Amino acid sequence: PKNAPSWAVVAVRNIRRQPKRAASTMTGVVLALIMNVSAFVMNDSINSLFGRQYGQIDQRDLVVALDQPINSQTLKDFNSISGVATSEPYGETPLLLQAGSSSIGQQLQAFDPTTQAHAFDQPPDGPGIVLGSAARDELGLDVGDSVLATLPAFGQDHQLTVIGFIDEPIRGFSYVDIGQWESLTGSRPTGLVLTLDDDDAHRSVRNEVAAIEGVLSVHDQIAIAIQTKSLLAATKFFVGAMLFFAMVMAVALIFNAMTVSIGERESEVATLQANGVGRSWIRHTITLENLVIIAADVIPGLILGRILGGLFLDQFSTPQFAFTPEINPWSLVVSALIIGVSAVAAQFPGLRSLDRLDLPAKVRERNV
Repeated sequence: PKNAPSWAVVAVRNIRRQPKRAASTMTGVVLALIMNVSAFVMNDSINSLFGRQYGQIDQRDLVVALDQPINSQTLKDFNSISGVATSEPYGETPLLLQAGSSSIGQQLQAFDPTTQAHAFDQPPDGPGIVLGSAARDELGLDVGDSVLATLPAFGQDHQLTVIGFIDEPIRGFSYVDIGQWESLTGSRPTGLVLTLDDDDAHRSVRNEVAAIEGVLSVHDQIAIAIQTKSLLAATKFFVGAMLFFAMVMAVALIFNAMTVSIGERESEVATLQANGVGRSWIRHTITLENLVIIAADVIPGLILGRILGGLFLDQFSTPQFAFTPEINPWSLVVSALIIGVSAVAAQFPGLRSLDRLDLPAKVRERNV
């Protein structure tokens, strides 16, 4: 603007006058942002994976194995247990899928089409099988294709039609409905899945169910989720340490860039002060120049950090376990704030050194 203060005009002009200095500062800022955002990508992706798998998709609280097939009376008996919200027939067995020359091992799970124990975009309903993304990618199948399904526990092979796909973090599962399970195995399932009114009561309900005659085993999915979360604590500690050191390195990078940038101006600043320019004018000019450079780097740094963080996280994915790179918008805001605060703080030592300049000596050096 025409009425902009002189120190603002000079700050912007200095960027154009010293492109190499501006470029070196910009490089340091972008690298610092990449490190911070990459660490946040890992942290947020782990949180998202855990929350999606155990908070949204897998709604099983207890999985019960019985010594006889499930019937309507069995469901009524388990529904009458205090604390049980729903009980459903459930089956699970190892599965080998083959299409052409490709094959993949899976766990086959059978649910009621109206199940409350698992979240499906398209629940298995009727003849056919819903495949996980790992099986889809490995076998190269589309909806309507045929796949050879082998159930080793039952010694049977079946040609099944693919009726849908499901994308889950834990990708080693394929799904059929209870009717299809009976066709494949020749019997009704001997398993139950229970959902509870109160997850905190899972221990007492589990103990009560385990004491029922005919119950062979009870898998406490809530306890498994708690244990998984505790095991992830070690991974999150590593990611937290990575994030901490990324912040330290970001501050160090920006501090060095700012110190060099300010140090290069000692003779120039001395000449300005000798000609009567005040210290506040100089401080405002240098600060604004640095903030303009940082502001120009925020978007490229955040984008590159998100991309590189995702590429790094992809190295941990396997055919059975998928990390989807994600980042919380607040993590992006925090990354940008860390860089901005670091840049402002990193200036203080350099600006203080300018206050202690030997003006006569610096002016003579500039005139030599």
